[in-house]
Amino acid sequence: MSKKVIIPLTGGLDSTYAVWDELSNTDNQVIVWYINETVESLKTNGFYKMDVLNGTDIKTTTINNVVSWLKTNVRDFTFEYKTIDYTDKSIHPDLILDEKRSITSTFLRMAINEINNNNADVVVSTMEYENDGGEDGLQDVEGYRYNTSTKREEMIFRENANRGELSFKLLDMNYTQATSTYLLPEELFNLTRSCTNVTSYEQVGCGDCRECNKRKIFKILLNTYSNDLNKIWNFYYNTCLQPEGKWKRFRDITNEFLKNIPVEYNLFDPPVHGKSVNLGE
Repeated sequence: MSKKVIIPLTGGLDSTYAVWDELSNTDNQVIVWYINETVESLKTNGFYKMDVLNGTDIKTTTINNVVSWLKTNVRDFTFEYKTIDYTDKSIHPDLILDEKRSITSTFLRMAINEINNNNADVVVSTMEYENDGGEDGLQDVEGYRYNTSTKREEMIFRENANRGELSFKLLDMNYTQATSTYLLPEELFNLTRSCTNVTSYEQVGCGDCRECNKRKIFKILLNTYSNDLNKIWNFYYNTCLQPEGKWKRFRDITNEFLKNIPVEYNLFDPPVHGKSVNLGE
């Protein structure tokens, strides 16, 4: 049975893929939200430094281009610009002194309100696997450090949702950016935001901003492994996602190194965190 699914869109590769995949491979009623807040508003209200640096108001050119392409070339869906009600404590609770606000948590709380009011059934998280928890990361018994945002999303949903589902869509499919690089239609791929270091509308979605190193590496991996997404996932997991800061190693490896690595990695099973949470009806 068709469900009403809320998905955040930032104009980046991961969220664009999540929306494209939902539209292409399900008959669900897709509701896409873009949190459109100015950099100054985010800064004033205590959001993470990364949220402020990325901004939101400077991405609307990319967002409009991606939404228009999807509606024209895949199928219609509901798209809404959303703003944050800073007086609503259900979505913007008071802070503990050592905490910072995040766009991800705020978006999730807004979506939970829609689920609790029967206006939606599922909210999709667009987090991907990354070993960037650092000193404040959450650590399991095997020593794997998780991105804290994933566990925080699960906790918020379990505590605040009365029904419905939090779908860790990308985590559940062992997504890497090789997946979206390979499967997204080229025209749509080229519309996505290729770098977060943008400061004006003109730098967004025009092809002039630099391609990030991460995208470059996944393109090399696609060539190295003949577009075999499972082999790329195994390499990514064993090179990047294990403890001891191997993301830096992954980021810095060269083309020649990639061409000479063993093809098969079977030393580890993928981490089990971040599986979709279904509270039922």
